[in-house]
Amino acid sequence: MIKTFVKQIDSKSESDNISSTIKQIKYDTETKVLTVDFHNSKQYEYIDVPSEVAEKALKAESIGSFLISKVFKNYSSKQIK
Repeated sequence: MIKTFVKQIDSKSESDNISSTIKQIKYDTETKVLTVDFHNSKQYEYIDVPSEVAEKALKAESIGSFLISKVFKNYSSKQIK
Protein backbone atom coordinates (compact mmCIF):
# COMPACT_ATOMS: atom_id res chain seq x y z
CA MET A 1 0.00 0.00 0.00
CA ILE A 2 1.25 3.47 -0.89
CA LYS A 3 1.65 5.67 2.16
CA THR A 4 2.27 8.96 0.39
CA PHE A 5 2.23 10.11 -3.19
CA VAL A 6 3.46 13.42 -4.53
CA LYS A 7 2.89 15.31 -7.75
CA GLN A 8 5.41 18.07 -8.48
CA ILE A 9 3.95 20.45 -11.05
CA ASP A 10 6.41 22.01 -13.46
CA SER A 11 4.79 25.16 -14.81
CA LYS A 12 7.35 25.27 -17.66
CA SER A 13 6.50 21.79 -18.89
CA GLU A 14 4.29 21.27 -21.93
CA SER A 15 3.21 17.93 -20.47
CA ASP A 16 1.61 17.09 -17.15
CA ASN A 17 -1.25 19.02 -15.65
CA ILE A 18 0.08 22.57 -15.69
CA SER A 19 -1.05 24.91 -12.94
CA SER A 20 -0.12 28.56 -12.66
CA THR A 21 -0.89 28.63 -8.93
CA ILE A 22 -0.22 25.13 -7.59
CA LYS A 23 3.36 23.99 -7.16
CA GLN A 24 2.85 20.53 -5.66
CA ILE A 25 0.27 18.25 -4.11
CA LYS A 26 1.00 15.48 -1.61
CA TYR A 27 -1.35 12.87 -0.21
CA ASP A 28 -0.93 10.66 2.85
CA THR A 29 -3.07 7.54 2.58
CA GLU A 30 -2.91 6.82 6.32
CA THR A 31 -4.11 10.22 7.52
CA LYS A 32 -6.15 11.08 4.37
CA VAL A 33 -4.53 14.52 4.31
CA LEU A 34 -4.02 16.24 0.95
CA THR A 35 -1.35 18.94 1.16
CA VAL A 36 -1.31 21.64 -1.50
CA ASP A 37 1.74 23.86 -2.00
CA PHE A 38 1.15 27.06 -3.95
CA HIS A 39 3.68 29.06 -5.97
CA ASN A 40 3.12 32.00 -3.57
CA SER A 41 4.72 29.83 -0.80
CA LYS A 42 1.43 29.17 1.00
CA GLN A 43 0.63 25.61 2.01
CA TYR A 44 -2.72 24.13 3.02
CA GLU A 45 -3.77 20.75 4.35
CA TYR A 46 -7.18 19.37 3.38
CA ILE A 47 -8.53 16.88 5.92
CA ASP A 48 -10.30 13.52 5.34
CA VAL A 49 -9.90 13.54 1.57
CA PRO A 50 -10.64 10.07 0.18
CA SER A 51 -7.76 8.49 -1.75
CA GLU A 52 -9.99 8.25 -4.83
CA VAL A 53 -10.38 12.04 -4.87
CA ALA A 54 -6.63 12.60 -4.45
CA GLU A 55 -5.84 10.14 -7.24
CA LYS A 56 -8.33 11.86 -9.56
CA ALA A 57 -6.62 15.18 -8.82
CA LEU A 58 -3.31 13.73 -10.02
CA LYS A 59 -4.92 12.54 -13.25
CA ALA A 60 -7.13 15.56 -13.90
CA GLU A 61 -6.78 17.48 -17.13
CA SER A 62 -6.40 20.60 -14.97
CA ILE A 63 -5.26 20.01 -11.39
CA GLY A 64 -6.18 23.55 -10.36
CA SER A 65 -9.71 23.33 -11.75
CA PHE A 66 -10.23 19.91 -10.18
CA LEU A 67 -9.08 21.09 -6.75
CA ILE A 68 -11.30 24.18 -6.93
CA SER A 69 -14.41 22.20 -7.87
CA LYS A 70 -13.88 19.00 -5.86
CA VAL A 71 -11.60 19.73 -2.89
CA PHE A 72 -11.29 23.36 -1.76
CA LYS A 73 -14.97 23.84 -0.90
CA ASN A 74 -15.74 20.27 0.13
CA TYR A 75 -13.08 19.47 2.75
CA SER A 76 -11.89 21.20 5.90
CA SER A 77 -8.52 22.87 5.61
CA LYS A 78 -5.87 24.60 7.60
CA GLN A 79 -3.05 26.84 6.45
CA ILE A 80 0.39 25.45 7.32
CA LYS A 81 2.55 28.19 5.77
